[in-house]
Amino acid sequence: MILINQPDYGTGFIDKISDYKTPYEYCSDIDDEDGDLKSPTPENPIFYEKLMYHVRFRVYNDRVVSAEEIRHEIFNIGEDVRTISGIGTVKKINILPKKFTINYDVELQNGSTRNFAENEIIARAYSPIESVLHNSYSDPSVFVLRYFARLLYNTYTSSNIKFISNSRLSLLPHQVYIAHQLIMQYLPRYILADEVGLGKTIEAGIFVKEMISRNLAKKILIVAPANLVSQWEFEFENKFSIKLERMDSQFIKKLDRCDHPNVFYRTDTHREYPFVITSLQLARMEKNRELLSSLYWDIVIFDEAHHLRRYVQSSGNYKETLGFSLARRLSEKARSLLLLTATPIQLHSFDLFSLLQLIRPDIFHNFEDFEVERKNLPIITMLVRNLKQFHRLSVFQQDNMIGLIHDILRSPPLVYHGVHAYYNSILNDDENEDKPKKPKLSKEEEEKRWYLKDLIEDSVIDKKLGRTFSYDKIKKLTATVSGRQQLIRRLQDYHFLSNFLFRNRKRKIFSKTFVQRIVENVEVYQTDEEANIYKEVRLYLAKIYNEAVDSKNPALGFVMVVLQKLLTSSPKALISSLEKRIVKVKDVISKKESKQKQQAIPKEKEEEFFSLTELDDLDDVIAYSGKVNEESALIRKEIDYLHKHLEILRDFLERLKALKTDSKLNALVKIAKELKTKNKKIILFTQFKKTLFYLRDTLKNLGLVVEEFHGDLDREAKDRSVERFKIEGDVLVSTEVGGEGRNFQFCNVLINYDLPWNPMKLEQRIGRLDRIGQKDDILIYNFLIKGTVESRILEILAKRINLFTESIGNLEPIIANLEKSINKAVFSEDNLYNTTADFESEIIDEQNKLEEVSAQLEDFILDRKSFQLDKIDGIIKSASELNDEDIIAFINTFFELYHPNNQTLGKINKLHHPSKLEFTKITIDNSLKNSLNLKKRAFSGVFSLEKAQKVEELDFFALGHPLINSLMEYCKGEDLGQPYSFLPVSTAALKIFMEDVNLDEEERKIYEKFLIGKEELLVFVFESEICGIFIERVIKPIIITRSGRILEKLSNFLIIPRNFDRLMMQGAHVKVEPNTDLEKDELEKLEEISKKFFNKTNQKSKRELDSLNETMFQKELQRTLALGQYKREYILNKIRLHAKRLKVLENRVPTKRQWDNVYKIEDLEKRKEREEQFNAITREKQALNIEMDELNRDLTEIEFDMPDDVKRLEFYRKLSRRVQLIAIGKLFPT
Repeated sequence: MILINQPDYGTGFIDKISDYKTPYEYCSDIDDEDGDLKSPTPENPIFYEKLMYHVRFRVYNDRVVSAEEIRHEIFNIGEDVRTISGIGTVKKINILPKKFTINYDVELQNGSTRNFAENEIIARAYSPIESVLHNSYSDPSVFVLRYFARLLYNTYTSSNIKFISNSRLSLLPHQVYIAHQLIMQYLPRYILADEVGLGKTIEAGIFVKEMISRNLAKKILIVAPANLVSQWEFEFENKFSIKLERMDSQFIKKLDRCDHPNVFYRTDTHREYPFVITSLQLARMEKNRELLSSLYWDIVIFDEAHHLRRYVQSSGNYKETLGFSLARRLSEKARSLLLLTATPIQLHSFDLFSLLQLIRPDIFHNFEDFEVERKNLPIITMLVRNLKQFHRLSVFQQDNMIGLIHDILRSPPLVYHGVHAYYNSILNDDENEDKPKKPKLSKEEEEKRWYLKDLIEDSVIDKKLGRTFSYDKIKKLTATVSGRQQLIRRLQDYHFLSNFLFRNRKRKIFSKTFVQRIVENVEVYQTDEEANIYKEVRLYLAKIYNEAVDSKNPALGFVMVVLQKLLTSSPKALISSLEKRIVKVKDVISKKESKQKQQAIPKEKEEEFFSLTELDDLDDVIAYSGKVNEESALIRKEIDYLHKHLEILRDFLERLKALKTDSKLNALVKIAKELKTKNKKIILFTQFKKTLFYLRDTLKNLGLVVEEFHGDLDREAKDRSVERFKIEGDVLVSTEVGGEGRNFQFCNVLINYDLPWNPMKLEQRIGRLDRIGQKDDILIYNFLIKGTVESRILEILAKRINLFTESIGNLEPIIANLEKSINKAVFSEDNLYNTTADFESEIIDEQNKLEEVSAQLEDFILDRKSFQLDKIDGIIKSASELNDEDIIAFINTFFELYHPNNQTLGKINKLHHPSKLEFTKITIDNSLKNSLNLKKRAFSGVFSLEKAQKVEELDFFALGHPLINSLMEYCKGEDLGQPYSFLPVSTAALKIFMEDVNLDEEERKIYEKFLIGKEELLVFVFESEICGIFIERVIKPIIITRSGRILEKLSNFLIIPRNFDRLMMQGAHVKVEPNTDLEKDELEKLEEISKKFFNKTNQKSKRELDSLNETMFQKELQRTLALGQYKREYILNKIRLHAKRLKVLENRVPTKRQWDNVYKIEDLEKRKEREEQFNAITREKQALNIEMDELNRDLTEIEFDMPDDVKRLEFYRKLSRRVQLIAIGKLFPT
């Protein structure tokens, strides 16, 4: 089988077939058996059944796919194919109907004929040697493009780090470290818990891009709070060239889940959408939970994961929130899971336990077990600290410490508990009397069991653990420095949290370069007229707000909250809202007056009314008329009440319009002028658009260049506004939208013209500037109206929780309810002192909680596991050596030199950005656009990372960009042209190479002869493919003389595309008359010499890959066994509970005599009640027996499949390596 959208996995085989049912909600009308259309309804649901295929490949990367995603690859008789034993020709196709498979008889190049199964044939083969012998050659551009494309593709999909040069990032060491750790975990399940502002989104993005590039992630889901979805979309597209599709209600309506059950496919665009983002608020809805959890995902990411909560009920059971239920179900369908939160350790320990259960449900079976292990963490930290200062301890302390170490090390680390439990179950399978009895194992099953035992001992566990770290051994180890280091490393393995969580803190990361927040509170002194209006309006709003609370009218209360915020924002905004409020109140009065008229009984109808037959009873008449009069009076009272408020609002409006001074605006003008003289860019935040427009117009009249940023602007308009502000703007006036998703590190002045009551929104505002990359201290101006309750509240927050001066993002769970407290304080009708005193007392209580949190954060083992600066150099050195010049060489070759059928496929233009930066515009031919399946023809961008960081609205042309990747795919295949070409070598470039490189005399003479046409040089391009847990490809050109001399230095020089371009392509326009006198024997001999050299030069990389593959194998084996044991224990526990319940029911099952007595009961109701009791017992017993059968089948399936799953995994433990010749070139000087 071939995956249509992942052909590079090669051929695979179907390992398992399962049924998949799509609920009626996601299907359009479906034909019934008679061919008629029938529509699904909730009463008559339709389940559209479809087969899903579990496909396995030569690399350990199984896929569950639908029929539409795979193609059965058939090789025809006479075709050349590449097999596991080399290249050969298909001679016969053998069909095996009983096994539903086919195999092939293939004649290999050595003359022998062998039979190959389908999964032993790698792909169709194209022989460069045959092309040479038949003088079938391609233009030099074809040769070079294919080489460039395969080299770039192999680099992109390799295990080397790419994100350092291929993402629009200004990376910090801790981000490099965490991303690298995640990538090396293969399919990690982790909590990312760095503090706010340290770049968790960037760390997740790096990981996702690397996984995509390595073909390990095809389907990705990100779930974030609604207010952060836009930020994720922007960051992923801007920084990583990954387009996330937002799943909203309209997106869901367009999905075709019947024919494409395993991927999001839209019927309107006829496209798949593998990279999806959605809001937690939408995703947790029941129907959407079902939709999302019906798919298998490669990576699932939850942002702000502390919102995923469970609660312990009085019964001891766990009650899940909708968000947690969604996360649990997605966890079961996700190969890799990341939970992002800045506050995991600050949460209640039960919340941390819940998050860890999402990551690895097998680690802790209950909260009590978790608490025992959690309380050991400080002990482990203390022991490590004491080992580092061992000689400072007293003898008593040393002995006590050795005892504690022994208690910990005599059992395996927590992450291995599941593996040990499974291992012990193999050894003691028949000793557990609680376990249901099973038939005796067959010889094959017994062999599988002992195979597993030996493999686990060899790969995962230390069966001599108790003896390895006995008390005496530990005491001996403490006597030497190396021994203590060994104990420290071992103890760190027992710090279970560091196996599932990364947590970095700013003061650890930026200990020397920490950006300061410099706060200046601008106290605005109002005029007497302004102060009087403020006081009266506030008391009026407070009264109405409290009445709304008492009458349980949240809508009216919300209106009062908005008006109060407007009161401290600007008169202009308040005037506009009061005018709207007056219109609304007048409309309500009009409707109520109309209703009152309808309620009254018209006089001309009174006689008719009292003659109505329905009301000829006097009591009814009195009751009805009384009700009408009562309702009418109530409406009249409401109307009078509204008229009274209407007059108050009109009075406020007139007085506001009559104000001659805006003291707050005058203070802003003064500060803006001062900052303008210092050439400072300003971001000015307000909560309201009316205030924004008011400030914008005022500042523009001062001659300042002002840009705006608010929710009414679309994405492109926001981008343009930010870019203009960055290049030439003085002020960016923004609503709260600017506090979410955009980063303004190029600016360091922030003005809070008005202050939101939610401290986290203030932190988000500041966080837009206080980000990675900010080089200057941040100046924060807070406008406070002196003598108001709001100003006093902000003073308390600044004093008690360091609001403004320190990041409070980590304290979100603790201060989440502060907004309610602020509401209560602002709308208190008490005096200012009493109001704020109560509020301050509440804040002090929260402050005490913060001190407890600070103590929890001190964990240097976790700090060390989360960031190791000494390893950064090694990570960076492992990064790819390719740079932007190599991408440029590839693109230029394609558009300037490659002209199939004399057709130009596109053009490249150099243009200038308003910032005067030069950029490249690439416009492709429409036919090429369709071939590449791209959405547009024109792309504007830059190749340089430095330039990409300066101008974010331009594309970054790097590996991973849609155009670059599409062109790589287009050029790397055999369909581009023949794998043989005549390659022109620039004489000038070769002479420069000869001068720059230290050549021996013999090699120098070879080049000199070549330049005068007396030496022939050939290039053999080899590609190796190494398969195991991952797949790695290496391509290299080998330059060789016809006499068999390898030119190693030139070969190494030409590995890099930019060098190849300089040496080969400057003379590409020169045409040569093709001729060749090369014979097959000579070519095969030269191929053999070149291949040996190629293999020799790759030995080092193979050893490194062997080590990496073994590490990944052990981690995957450990996880497979642990999760298998978890499922096994879960089923066994349910079987035990059901067995106990069945014993109880056995004693309650009614006898024949009891049934006879029931039939004798004359009271029918009592007889029916007793019958129902007896039937309920019978039904429960039957249901439990059915479920017991199902559980036993599941248990048997797990125990039967586990050895096969592990054996399949072990197949990939040893790397397989195949080398093929993919191209031959003959060089000539120009």
